[in-house]
Amino acid sequence: MLSPDAAKTAARGSSRPQFDFSGHRAVVTGAARGIGCAIADALGAAGAEVHVFDVGAPQDPAGFRHGFASVDIADAEAVQAAVAALPGAVTLLVNNAGITRDRSIAPNRCSPGRPGGFRPG
Repeated sequence: MLSPDAAKTAARGSSRPQFDFSGHRAVVTGAARGIGCAIADALGAAGAEVHVFDVGAPQDPAGFRHGFASVDIADAEAVQAAVAALPGAVTLLVNNAGITRDRSIAPNRCSPGRPGGFRPG
């Protein structure tokens, strides 16, 4: 016999958490592809209206189900303009985009001062 919690899980057909973001407007940065796109899709599946800010276009524009704005999040004025262009207030924000100065992660794994390493400021 299943415990009450296990019975509820079995009745839902999944052990994954269920969320309801209906009525929420989300911005997900860096979501034109990869993990960010998966986050945007999950929020959309949970009812959120999702808007993606990314420097690159979606890999599959025809199948992309979210609002998209080409925005470099390192540019504060561009971000402010993109937010102002949204149809209402943002209630969810996922800062998924990564910023590197040289667009390469490898040199940043070195200690400061080493050749090719990260140099603050």
